Amino acid sequence: MTRIWNARKYDEWYDTAVGAYVLAREQNLLMDAVRGPRVLDAGCGTGRMLRALHEKGFETVGLEPDKDMAEFARRVNPEVDIVQARLEDALSHGLTGPFDTVILNTVLPFAEDPAALMKAASSLLAPGGLLLVGELHPEALWNRWRKEHNGAFADLHFFAPCETATLAGGADLEFVRMSESVRLPAMDMLERMCLGNTIGKIRKMVASDSVPSLWQSVLRPLMAASLLCDAQSMEKFMPESILQFMEKVVPGPGAYYLSIFRAR
Repeated sequence: MTRIWNARKYDEWYDTAVGAYVLAREQNLLMDAVRGPRVLDAGCGTGRMLRALHEKGFETVGLEPDKDMAEFARRVNPEVDIVQARLEDALSHGLTGPFDTVILNTVLPFAEDPAALMKAASSLLAPGGLLLVGELHPEALWNRWRKEHNGAFADLHFFAPCETATLAGGADLEFVRMSESVRLPAMDMLERMCLGNTIGKIRKMVASDSVPSLWQSVLRPLMAASLLCDAQSMEKFMPESILQFMEKVVPGPGAYYLSIFRAR
């Protein structure tokens, strides 16, 4: 099924506290692994990684099948060549290889045929070139919560590292190494930690006409505080110090991992 994206809404998430934190860690892993000079970001979305690559001096090309996403990426990266096409069809849309690095960052879950996508990426690599596959780990607490509570993720298959490696092997790629990052808890856990349920009840009391005005004046500041205790608001305002602490104490795999493969 082809998804239709709202590029502006998608991009705004990266301006939230959690979004910016996740983006920085993903980009750190990717930038440490990229080899140039030619880099293809396949499934570049709204172009944030493209901008980072271009600023580092790489000869960067973006590929994005969604029209709204591609147009958004072009607006914020006017100096970068961005092709609107699926990776499997990229050559017929004027994309020319080879590339020293191809990036597939959280792209596999949206592919109609992940094996064909991986083979298409492999075909565009120069000999010895690198394929960087960034994915959301299916067993990470945060990703399990997202699948349950975010409709955009509900029907997606998150690929485990072994599945990604199998796909890469089928595309004649050699495994190099894997790194993981973004160790965050399920957001409902944070809600409970912040007494979100209790303060949420206070919020309902303040909104009720049956509560005397004096009590409303006392409870209204608490209602304002409760706005920081639901998952959506916490994503916007969570202090980085708390996110860094969570990285150290949350069990299980990181929510994001990067697998690196080399063309034979």
